[in-house]
Amino acid sequence: MNLLDRLLLVLYSLSIGIITIILILMPFNFLPESYKQNVILFISQDPVAAIVAFILFIISAKLFFASFSSKTFRLPKAVKKETEWGQINISYNTIEQLAHTASKRVNGIRDINIKVSELENQIIINVLTSFMGDVNIPAATEELQKNMKEYVENYAGVRVKEVRVTIDDLNNNM
Repeated sequence: MNLLDRLLLVLYSLSIGIITIILILMPFNFLPESYKQNVILFISQDPVAAIVAFILFIISAKLFFASFSSKTFRLPKAVKKETEWGQINISYNTIEQLAHTASKRVNGIRDINIKVSELENQIIINVLTSFMGDVNIPAATEELQKNMKEYVENYAGVRVKEVRVTIDDLNNNM
């Protein structure tokens, strides 16, 4: 159920609840007689009552049909790999975690963000990172790329086309 459906359900439930409470209280003299007459007049003569009823009917129909929607469990974005026993789906999240583990083997990385994409059945690992100030950036990025590529290929069994690294910051303060 999406956000709009949930919001409509809350509004619908509140409206129906208020109307139900009024209808329950009317025959038991909990409401003043003048209030009862005003409610009856409002329902029978005021076009606003018809508009409110129409809106509640539309919300009711929307929620009714939303309950039959065929939205099923969605698998996360994943790399599909066929084996002799069937298909294996390795989620992008899993590949990102493997790449993150490989990045811990490189000295001098301060922060790192990793996103995975796929192009022609090959993985591309996009890395946004920052280094400590005393790091040889070309050597560290090359080591990072090599570690990530090898680690992901060895542990996930998928081909990594490339590891793209963007250095976002250099921290001179230790």
